[in-house]
Amino acid sequence: SADRKTFRMEAPSDLLSRLQAFLPQIAEANNKLEADSAADPDKLNIENVGEDEAQYIEMDLGLGVFDMKPKSESKNSSE
Repeated sequence: SADRKTFRMEAPSDLLSRLQAFLPQIAEANNKLEADSAADPDKLNIENVGEDEAQYIEMDLGLGVFDMKPKSESKNSSE
């Protein structure tokens, strides 16, 4: 096993201070999101795009969709 060293932490760093200020903000935002979702689930449904929307991004993905050929057809094409 490799030798492990421990390092003494100095006073809280700027990054740690910013993280400690950010975590309560993200927790508050998550709580608000849960409350909004409980009140009106369609409001947060990203697939619920009304006809009156000015702009939206449509993603039409065909993941896993392909043309299947019967096994007999693939044997004939290789001859």
